[in-house]
Amino acid sequence: MSTKRVLYDSESVLVTSDLRDTPAVVVTFSNVDRAKGQLVAFGDGFVQKEGFSGIFVTARHNHWWQIADREELCAAVRIAGARYTDRIGHGVSMGGFGALLLGYSMGCTRLLTIAPQTVISDPNLLKAGWNEAIAQWPITAGDAADTLGDLIPEILFDPHERIDGHQVAHLQARRAIIRIELPFAGHKVLAALREGLISRTIVAGLLKQAISTQEVQAEYYRAQHRSAEVIRNIALFEADNGRIEAARCSTELLRPLVSQEAYEKVSGYVDRRANRRSIKIG
Repeated sequence: MSTKRVLYDSESVLVTSDLRDTPAVVVTFSNVDRAKGQLVAFGDGFVQKEGFSGIFVTARHNHWWQIADREELCAAVRIAGARYTDRIGHGVSMGGFGALLLGYSMGCTRLLTIAPQTVISDPNLLKAGWNEAIAQWPITAGDAADTLGDLIPEILFDPHERIDGHQVAHLQARRAIIRIELPFAGHKVLAALREGLISRTIVAGLLKQAISTQEVQAEYYRAQHRSAEVIRNIALFEADNGRIEAARCSTELLRPLVSQEAYEKVSGYVDRRANRRSIKIG
């Protein structure tokens, strides 16, 4: 008999649940919908496979949780999850902002977020595409620091990713956080972890409190060579900082991992940076 249920449904969100006899429940928040209307419950399947119950909060639009029924949504999740002693909010990017913004009100006891936004009321801390989507909705709760309560979130992010670094610094200036830095993973941290074949080890390990920050970073460094996302970001970083030969070495490491088109795109970028540098020197 299926244990999946619709927990809450409105014009703004759909919440489904799979509540079982487990010590902990993971409350997940969906990321930006790039499929335009296809509702995908983030983590559904993975959460249960790792031995957790799940509550899956899925946005019907890219509203960054600026919704009129936020209180009703939080109450529904809080009541459903109350039977569990360990309640973990979890999300990536927009979903990470949802976990930070709403997790405390939903009764979460812990938060694990990946490359989240922490504030959406400052356009300078957002990418252009995010600004365009957020502008469609009146901002009624734009800063997660205002609603975080006494929770101390764990945040995985790339400190070299400018926007993400500023977002994390904004929250850290106001609240205690646990920083888990994954250099050169880019904004698509979860994709980099998947390419490195360590996403389950790290995400499940953190959800279960079975892996330390130091162990996460050690696993990540050992797996970097398998991730095209990481190698690409290293090549671009080296090129931007004038280390052209190092950038070209990284680009060659990328060749067997990506299509010829993707390889040539990075290689062309490195060549353009090299040409600009030679012109300046000349």
